[in-house]
Amino acid sequence: MSKQGSPWLRNILFQMAVGVVTWEPYFRKTFLRKKKEFKSYKKAMVAVINKLIRVIYGICKKGTYFNPGLSFYSKNYVSICEVSHA
Repeated sequence: MSKQGSPWLRNILFQMAVGVVTWEPYFRKTFLRKKKEFKSYKKAMVAVINKLIRVIYGICKKGTYFNPGLSFYSKNYVSICEVSHA
């Protein structure tokens, strides 16, 4: 993790990532996949932090709730191209 930026914010983001990895299955799967890929706990947590920031931004921008079913990695994911507009 970089030493740039606010240490307070880095700490808060890391604590949030620990919480979502513990309680949210979507982020847990992301963490386990990245941990297997990177072979490092801290790098996997940084990847979860980055995903968490993107999810929070999307929630604020769209004004909706988090729906892990719309994720690319979800088994229920349906591309916009696959939906017929009859």
